[in-house]
Amino acid sequence: MAPVNNPHPPRRAFLIFLLIAVPFLLFIGWSQASLNLSFIRPKSAPQTILLVVVSAIIFLAFLIFALILLRILLKLYVERRSHKLGSRFKTKMVVAFLALTLVPACFLFAFSYGLLNRSIDKWFGIPFDVVQTDAAEVVHQLAIQAENRSRHLALHLATSPQLAEAASMADRAALNRVLEREVADLSSESAMFFNPNGALLAAAGPVRLSGNDVRELLPRHSFRNLPQEGLSFQKRFSDEDIFLSVRPLNFASGGTSGAVVAMTRLPLNIARIASQIQSEAMKYD
Repeated sequence: MAPVNNPHPPRRAFLIFLLIAVPFLLFIGWSQASLNLSFIRPKSAPQTILLVVVSAIIFLAFLIFALILLRILLKLYVERRSHKLGSRFKTKMVVAFLALTLVPACFLFAFSYGLLNRSIDKWFGIPFDVVQTDAAEVVHQLAIQAENRSRHLALHLATSPQLAEAASMADRAALNRVLEREVADLSSESAMFFNPNGALLAAAGPVRLSGNDVRELLPRHSFRNLPQEGLSFQKRFSDEDIFLSVRPLNFASGGTSGAVVAMTRLPLNIARIASQIQSEAMKYD
């Protein structure tokens, strides 16, 4: 007599496979959508297409297996309601497999999720986003202050009677003395004086720019027709941000005798330090 094949072991193995595959596929899909996985970052069109195809396959497999598992569970529920022979044993078996598969995974996930979040909050509680924002704001405020200092010095020089008198006589020695005194009194960086033709006649302070550098900043404005409110510029020179303000210097009787240029810079190379802070904050993130 030929042995009778028992169909239950294959169905039992398939049920075990579904109980393991469905949560696993769900976890993979969730991790792709919710976690920032560094190894899943396509850098080209083929890689992006491959990622979309793999994601679609994972989603379809999850959907198909979930529907099959749902069908088995519904069929088991109907058999149990109809008091079919062996339904109670099958129900206990399915519940046991579900418990063995899902309960440890859910417990481990919840425990790890809570532990990691609480630990990360305690270990890395310094608000580096606030540090980065504050560093940028400090640089911005210092830049505004440096620009205002250059404008104030340019306005002060443009209204100085001593400088106007020295400019009217085209006395370079007197122009240098006045500029050096004004720069020292105001604790400013540098000051320069140009005649109406754009020639540099005097300079004081640790001048960082040459006459040609200043003239390049005025391509559309000659030193004869500068606006009375002046012009302001910002130039990067030797990894430093220099702020320039240019104002016309007028004769007492009218007319322009030249232009004064005031220059200030950010102290202690604040821009470079703040850039390093922001770079380190980005690395930390």
